[in-house]
Amino acid sequence: MKLMIVDDDRQIREGIRDGINWRSLGVDEVFDYPNGKEAYHYYQNIKPDIILADIKMPQMDGIELLKAIRKLDKSVCYVILSAYSEFSYAQEALKLGANGYELKPLKMQNLVSLMKNLIHDMQNKAINLKYREDIQNRRFLDWIRGESSFETDSNFMVQNFFKSINMIPSNYLILAIIEKIDDTGSDDLFWEILSDYNVHFIKIDKRKALGFLYTDSSYLRMFENKVVLMKELKSMLTRMNKHEINSNIGVSDIFTYNNLQAGYKEARMAIDCSFYTGRNSINFFEVINTQKIMSTGQTVKEALEQLISDTRACDDMKVKEDITVLFDIIESKKISKDVLIMLLQKFTIEFENYVGEDHIAELIEPVYYLDEYKDKLIGFTEKIISNIKFNSSKEEYSLSVRMMMDYLKNTDITEVSLVDAAEKIGKSPSYLSFRFKDEVGMTFVDYITEYRIDAADKLLIGTSLPVSEIMKKVGYHDYVYFSKLYKKKRGRSASEVRKNKK
Repeated sequence: MKLMIVDDDRQIREGIRDGINWRSLGVDEVFDYPNGKEAYHYYQNIKPDIILADIKMPQMDGIELLKAIRKLDKSVCYVILSAYSEFSYAQEALKLGANGYELKPLKMQNLVSLMKNLIHDMQNKAINLKYREDIQNRRFLDWIRGESSFETDSNFMVQNFFKSINMIPSNYLILAIIEKIDDTGSDDLFWEILSDYNVHFIKIDKRKALGFLYTDSSYLRMFENKVVLMKELKSMLTRMNKHEINSNIGVSDIFTYNNLQAGYKEARMAIDCSFYTGRNSINFFEVINTQKIMSTGQTVKEALEQLISDTRACDDMKVKEDITVLFDIIESKKISKDVLIMLLQKFTIEFENYVGEDHIAELIEPVYYLDEYKDKLIGFTEKIISNIKFNSSKEEYSLSVRMMMDYLKNTDITEVSLVDAAEKIGKSPSYLSFRFKDEVGMTFVDYITEYRIDAADKLLIGTSLPVSEIMKKVGYHDYVYFSKLYKKKRGRSASEVRKNKK
């Protein structure tokens, strides 16, 4: 809360400013000025909640200041300071909308008591106003989303809503929905940034807002307003990005006040397209092909069946090509997220014997963007193919070797060793080493090395982890040794593989 003290007597100003513990009353900032003219000059920048003003001052007195302030703001609390001989002026001030007065010479105890009462009343009014605004906003949102109907008074309700936010119910509007889409950045800062722009936003929930922007019925003005809106929204996203706040925006076409429910649906459909366009995107409804949104088509089914077939055949290269084709179709047709999840569920059913329930749940768990599903499906198919190959190879080997492979599969890659495997299987290390090399064609130690290098490949291509971190994750601790070993096995360094990844 901000307080402005206006009095031509410096001692009185300083006495009020420094003689009262304003913070204990809920006042955070105190400003003082020697006359009404200077106070009025700074009023718009400061926007005080309370003004304490003397009546008799040079250049602009307290009555003139009150009249000027009331033209700008009828809600600011205005208190007159007057001598007893000036009481008639104080009465005039009360008629003009002053909230109280205090007689000079001032008694701080009386002034504190007056201010406590006024601040208490202001806080109660603010709470009641906020409550009424919340009710009004919620009622309007329920209506615009089609969740409730007001058959007899909807027009009256809509007009009252827009009057309450100082918008004229005769203009054309563009609707915009902005949504903070993950846990990065501050929710409070998200709302603070929204309040700095010329788009009036109301809260849908703690991370989503509905905004309204004026436009005009003439084509030229509509175009100009859209350009302005685009700049505002881009600036908004840029600021949020600087504070690590990820958000998306959906923008409707132009509507009148009588057709806002359709506008809301358009804005909602537009923001849903951020699933395809990615983080920090602005999506305009007019560029959306609604027929494609509603269509899945036979080609999706064919692409999915091809992916299933090539996954069964363990053809790594073709599987990646199949996934690219499938997601290109999904994106071009703007298939809904729900349909996509159904497709993924169909895929998991085909291979549920090769992966655990946790992996299946992770694949079909909702995400924000299409590319995230694509990355998850690539990882999922790699796991399936690896397990298919592993299970196929196991059938060719003796029980001891199969147990060694099971050990390798179920043990942390950083902890595997021949000695540990022998201890868990109940055979001597030398016997297991002989059996493994005889049947598999390489020593168990060499097999572990290949296993670890394969794991390093996946991390190099599929993550942005530094090589030094990947080295540790696959069981190595000497960077020089790992670098030489990797280059020996792959013919190029880990850094080169990282640079050339697609």
